Amino acid sequence: MRPGGGGRAVPDARFLSVDPATEEIVGEAPDAAPADMDAAIGAAREAFDTGTWASDPSLRARCLRQLREALTGHADELRELTVAEAGCPAW
Repeated sequence: MRPGGGGRAVPDARFLSVDPATEEIVGEAPDAAPADMDAAIGAAREAFDTGTWASDPSLRARCLRQLREALTGHADELRELTVAEAGCPAW
């Protein structure tokens, strides 16, 4: 079990991501039920509405810049994973 939305524990279920072109396993991801998703969305909504994120524009800007830098720094890797998961050629 691991912590879930709102501090609720959820099973450690996983599913495999398979490249449909090669049938090679390219990764795995958490597997959740719709109720798990609803709980996570509810917890995120509560944190957004009541946390510092909603009231501190400089925090939001700093977090978004950090996210941009992380995504940009891993762009090639993310592109390769996306192409493999979709099973389509990169143009």
